[in-house]
Amino acid sequence: MPLLMNNRKSKKLLTSTVKAKNYRQFRHGSAPVVGILSTVKLSSTTGFPLGKEARIFQEKFAIAKQYGIIMFLFYADDIDWINKTINGYQFITDVGMKEHWERTIFPFPDVVYNRIRYRNVEKQPNVRQLLKFFDRDSHIKLFNTRFLDKWEVHEALVSDPTTSKMVPPTMLFSDVNLKHLLNEYSEVFIKPRNNNAGREIIKIVRNNSDIFSYCQSASSPPSWIQCSSFSNLCNHLSILIQNPNNYIVQTGIDLCRLEKQVFDLRAQVQKNGQGQWVFTGMNVRVATGNRFVTYPKAVKRAPFDKVVAIVTGGSEVFRNKIYSQLSNLYYNVPRVLDENLGLSLAILSIDIGMDIHGKPWIIEVSSKSDSFDEKDIRARHFQYLMEYFLYITTKTRFQK
Repeated sequence: MPLLMNNRKSKKLLTSTVKAKNYRQFRHGSAPVVGILSTVKLSSTTGFPLGKEARIFQEKFAIAKQYGIIMFLFYADDIDWINKTINGYQFITDVGMKEHWERTIFPFPDVVYNRIRYRNVEKQPNVRQLLKFFDRDSHIKLFNTRFLDKWEVHEALVSDPTTSKMVPPTMLFSDVNLKHLLNEYSEVFIKPRNNNAGREIIKIVRNNSDIFSYCQSASSPPSWIQCSSFSNLCNHLSILIQNPNNYIVQTGIDLCRLEKQVFDLRAQVQKNGQGQWVFTGMNVRVATGNRFVTYPKAVKRAPFDKVVAIVTGGSEVFRNKIYSQLSNLYYNVPRVLDENLGLSLAILSIDIGMDIHGKPWIIEVSSKSDSFDEKDIRARHFQYLMEYFLYITTKTRFQK
């Protein structure tokens, strides 16, 4: 993914620049100011945001206006450190009721919402320094500090009795740990600690004591390679895995299937106008083409009620048990991560696998939740998001 934040300077921007009010006067006005740190693509002709993510920002700006919130998006190189201003982007409606993007100079905001979508961008030194600055500034609330590491999430969840049984047995990757888990389980997954969306995952199946098969999640259609021994398997993996320290190994789950395909549940939780974690919504993603992961570009959707009916066989008792377990998961997972990671978290997406007994398992937790296509979920998301912005802005200003 090319870095979008530094190559913009060579483009001719068709902008309308508006001078900001006095910094102190603006910052202490009644309207909360929210800046969204972004990596949304920019048009090569206009220099303004474009694509699906830009359309989602347009929706957010419209909702923010209804709540009396001043919202803009910006990039890491849009900051003027001398004047403490940001040359950001707004989507506005002018006098003639025409909607368009506009460049405007803003003061440092009350809230910075980290919506950097790419780990390689967030890891760059200038971006890390910028996030550290926002995190330490008592006048700014940094919202969603950074991407999460699968191992730190696992360590946090297993440390609490309310969530420890929700995660599959997991170890840091090494040949020794891999052999240990393959001796205990017939299927394991090797996953990158700092990647998401099902990328770079390797599934290994123990056919018997001496023969193993593995497949990479990106192969389409799935291509299984057979190894005649564990040492032969390790030789293959050493070619695929350049830095073993960046991976975990996790046991497989005997997942329920829908029309012979595996599926998972993508749930979102976020903080509301009282600063409390609430459940936003959930959808079901079904893998296609006999894949073992719900790869984003190769999934289909299914109604949750249909999935529950298949899992429970129509049993109301069984269905209520699933709902109870899911509610417990929604409540405890964000609470435990909030308490243990020491990060500013306010939105989380949780990928959940359902085994053949109806038990939910945590597959992955992400701090950079994707948008939902379901209109009712998106509406709740926007409502909770704006109410939380109002809550933390009021709380931050009161503490000054």
